[in-house]
Amino acid sequence: VINKDNPTTGPYYLGVSSSGQIVFGVVTTTAGTGWRFAISPANSIVPNTFVHIAGTFNSTAGQSCVYVNGTPTCIVVANPLQARTNAVKIG
Repeated sequence: VINKDNPTTGPYYLGVSSSGQIVFGVVTTTAGTGWRFAISPANSIVPNTFVHIAGTFNSTAGQSCVYVNGTPTCIVVANPLQARTNAVKIG
């Protein structure tokens, strides 16, 4: 759905898995290998139904969340988000 830089090197990615889960990943290391994923429950996406999705990263709380229709699934993220200068890509 959206990523900054690319899905391999981060620093973030928001997309849909083949099992209908929303995946929000953040990279927290300079090498681009510190991916941490917040993943919604299976079948969160129903075909032909409007769904609102969002991903958040809170460095102060050390938390990353993915939201599906306002319901969060959160994980602990110990390190800060990796900075990148590349463009945001949508689609």
